[in-house]
Amino acid sequence: MQVQNLIERCLLFHMSQDQCIKALAEHAGIKPLVTLTVWKELQKENKKFFRDYFQVTTPTRKPFFNIVKGDQVQQEGKTGNNSV
Repeated sequence: MQVQNLIERCLLFHMSQDQCIKALAEHAGIKPLVTLTVWKELQKENKKFFRDYFQVTTPTRKPFFNIVKGDQVQQEGKTGNNSV
């Protein structure tokens, strides 16, 4: 299987570049430099896709649960109720 196809499979699993490089090295015996080179070439050819991909896969906000939990702790701190 070609390196490009393997990278595309990594993308389907929402893997980061580092995760993909490690996975292909470990499971397919592909040298990290080869994966990195192909990844960068794919990025050049598909700028819009990768821009959107990184927006979806990069955590830029706290997960919803943490936001709700933080609000709950603040509310209980105001009322004096400490049972979380």
